[in-house]
Amino acid sequence: MKRLLTFAIFILMSVNLWGQSKAQLPQPIINEFAERFKLRFEYDENFMRIILIFLRQKNPQLSIEGIDNIVENIANNERSRDLIFKTYYDIARGYGPAEDFLYGSLRDLGLQASSASILKKFIFEKYEMERIKKVQQEEKEQQISEKEEQIRGKVEQDQLRVRYERQETDRKNAKNIEIKEYDKQQYDTYAEKIKENILNDLNLQSSTSNNYYRFKNTYNVYFKHEAVIPKIVKSGDSYFEESDNSLGQIKKITLVSGTDSVCSLFSNISIDMPTIRISGIDYNSEVSFDEMNVDYAKGSVAVKIRHHSIYFLDYVSDKDIREKIVAKLKDLKPGKYHAYFSISNILGEERNSIEFVKDKQKFGKGWYILGGLLILSSFL
Repeated sequence: MKRLLTFAIFILMSVNLWGQSKAQLPQPIINEFAERFKLRFEYDENFMRIILIFLRQKNPQLSIEGIDNIVENIANNERSRDLIFKTYYDIARGYGPAEDFLYGSLRDLGLQASSASILKKFIFEKYEMERIKKVQQEEKEQQISEKEEQIRGKVEQDQLRVRYERQETDRKNAKNIEIKEYDKQQYDTYAEKIKENILNDLNLQSSTSNNYYRFKNTYNVYFKHEAVIPKIVKSGDSYFEESDNSLGQIKKITLVSGTDSVCSLFSNISIDMPTIRISGIDYNSEVSFDEMNVDYAKGSVAVKIRHHSIYFLDYVSDKDIREKIVAKLKDLKPGKYHAYFSISNILGEERNSIEFVKDKQKFGKGWYILGGLLILSSFL
């Protein structure tokens, strides 16, 4: 009875001391925890494995000897004790409610209810306060970082805005030179390049057609190379720096007549135009082709020549194409032919290729019989 009374007085004194100074934990409770923890760590393999995992998360270089040393010195080494208490707190936070789980873990370790309650309060309040302070510090640093980023962003946008306004003024004041007037030879080179690009594109498109492909459209074509390449682009109220030199290349295509309403023929066609400098001044260079005619036909057709008349065995809807084929057929001998043609007129230049292959003659059954009789009669 006397021993029980002494223990009760000890507990009351411990609680009173804990209430007076939250920064200190009564040594008897520390000793009780250290003894119970060491015993559990030595004889419970699963418990030891969990503690090892959490301790090595904090310090991957921690050896078994180092961990044994920590466990051995919980009672008299504040650093070791702090590491183990923090481990209990981290485990409890992973299984909510954290305080209830922590209390249950301490009771499961073998601590008296009063000791577990005091130790739970000590661990939770200490490390929860540290966690909250850490979160608050991180939020504060984040706010400072965001504010600094906003200031940097505003300064950068102001600088870009000044550069953009200067750039646009220079672009507005830049003078234009029409290549056709300035350098006729260069203009002809550009025209030739456009024709070749168009022909290559149409040859590719016609390859998907079976027997007949026709493309006939007229465009107004305009290319411009800006002497001041826009490096700063405005989008809404924001400014961005670009490294794409193609921004200085302007292309305007409009359909005058035909069916290519979106001007798809020129989607992949461009001209690499240099900046023109005269007397130290850079000029915008321009190339334009008004009412550029693009007329292209390609295919094959079967025809027959008989009694000086020409018959199309395959239908060709366009009269002008039929006339070009007929003009080539007039000097051929009677018979059946296959006409293979590629006819184009681009920028006033005609390129016509029409080739004929005569069909092989097939003898009828009567001719074979007559031939056999003649051969037979020679032996009689």
